[in-house]
Amino acid sequence: MRGALSLLVVLLSTALGQGATIAIPESALSPLDKGAAANTKTIQNAIDGAGDSDVVLIPAGTFPVETITVRKKTQFSLRGAAVKKTVLRRLPMRWDNNTQGRCPGIGILFVEEMAGFELTDITFDGNAPYMQIQGPGRFHPDDTIRDGTPQFPDCEPRGTGASAVVIERSTDVNVHDAEFRDGFRWCVLIGQVKGLKFVGNQITTGRLYGNWKGHRDTLGGLLHCHQSQDGLHLVNVVDATIQWNTIRSEDSGIAIEANPAWDWYTFPGESAPNVGTCDVRILNNDISTNSKAQQKELIKGPGLANEWVGQGCVDIFYNERWDLEGKVLRAGPSALIRDVAVSGNRLTQARHGVRAGIFRNANEHDAASPAHRVQGLIIEGNIPSALAGHNRKAKGGISKITKDTCHPNVAVRHGGVAILVHHADDVQIRNNFISDVSGGTGVELVDVTAFRIVGNRIQDIRGTKLADQVSWDGGEGIRVWNAPSRPTYDAKGFEITGNQIENTASYSIFITDTGYGSCPRGGNRTSRWVPWQASPEQRAIYLRECTGVRE
Repeated sequence: MRGALSLLVVLLSTALGQGATIAIPESALSPLDKGAAANTKTIQNAIDGAGDSDVVLIPAGTFPVETITVRKKTQFSLRGAAVKKTVLRRLPMRWDNNTQGRCPGIGILFVEEMAGFELTDITFDGNAPYMQIQGPGRFHPDDTIRDGTPQFPDCEPRGTGASAVVIERSTDVNVHDAEFRDGFRWCVLIGQVKGLKFVGNQITTGRLYGNWKGHRDTLGGLLHCHQSQDGLHLVNVVDATIQWNTIRSEDSGIAIEANPAWDWYTFPGESAPNVGTCDVRILNNDISTNSKAQQKELIKGPGLANEWVGQGCVDIFYNERWDLEGKVLRAGPSALIRDVAVSGNRLTQARHGVRAGIFRNANEHDAASPAHRVQGLIIEGNIPSALAGHNRKAKGGISKITKDTCHPNVAVRHGGVAILVHHADDVQIRNNFISDVSGGTGVELVDVTAFRIVGNRIQDIRGTKLADQVSWDGGEGIRVWNAPSRPTYDAKGFEITGNQIENTASYSIFITDTGYGSCPRGGNRTSRWVPWQASPEQRAIYLRECTGVRE
């Protein structure tokens, strides 16, 4: 046996030179809440004493723990008995950032600098409703929070921070047949990983509790607004397959982020740190982001929603705090978000099915061509014949997409678009089934070049007056535009054909301020549409202020 393991950890087998299986006896762990520190030490000792290619096996049972760390191993596995049989549950802790410094972290598992890591057959339960992380927080006399209050507990930037499970700075990571619940920031955060397989997992976030409302032990102390947000959050990940997962998330189901500020790690064999995300495949997942059942438990205040409608099932974006003035050109082959495919999924009950290229200040420096762009996006085959989810039984498609009409600030109400793409090049949207959308459009492209919208079926698109475009009621099946009052935008060649669009509250297809492409009226089947009042266009396809567009 390698290392000085606890006597309670026993070696089961060494098979075929693949390393040892180190099983932690059930008797060595305590299912009682008071056993968190002891459980953490026992599991940590087993992990620390294991060598490369070893397996650490945690027995069946529900065990309270603090943060467990796995670092700097090769071909290492951490396994349980099965999902819901082996449960590691985060217990509450007390910490005051004002007197104790920054909290060291409140997650369950932190993995870093691994070359081959497997995580399987285990449930991580980050639900600790009485967590007390004190720090900066301000309240109005009526106990609603003021602007500027942190949304998450203030933890150290390294380690798990406030996420339930974090995997960073690693290669060849395989997470499969596992379950993740809640957390205090993202549920699962994976950053700076090359070679990721995240397959057959279950994620549930958004269990909110009344305890959080004005929960403070000291004047000004505050926890946060949400129990957790994104289900799976990827930052600067390369070569990733996200497949056959079931995700029920309060915020984004899957967030795909490029953050050039994360420049402190270089993959082995490479000469410079990776600062972007590329070659990501989102396949056969069942994703919903509507936590409507928990709306009564939200903390309310300026800048926060009085109700919650979820976010995008798949969100693709640059970090909003990077290069705010847009001075660094990252377009075409230099784009930091490249080659993302979203296929065969069930995306439902959310503000957006897929949302790409939306980030703060994107339009402020150059509305016609922002410097930060997405290159190579494929959204295809999200149709009922495609099966999705961890049980592989959910029928694919993009449906039940709704606009947030609950936010007290009407200027920030948004959503109701099944596929929304801004600031991107080489985009393929083909063979998708989109239905039951309220508040916007089926497909909407803004400042996108070299795109194809082909062979989609789009139906039942209802319009709702939008906060940022109060004169537009929405309801188009497909909408392509640059920006109002802008010169015609050169889309550098596009094609919209072979689509079947029916029952829209406005035009089947509306293209404005956009030039150079093809949208044949005979090439798209349209029915049951409504023209704008007093509009000069009385056909289902309305081309306005377009140059060089072939009909």
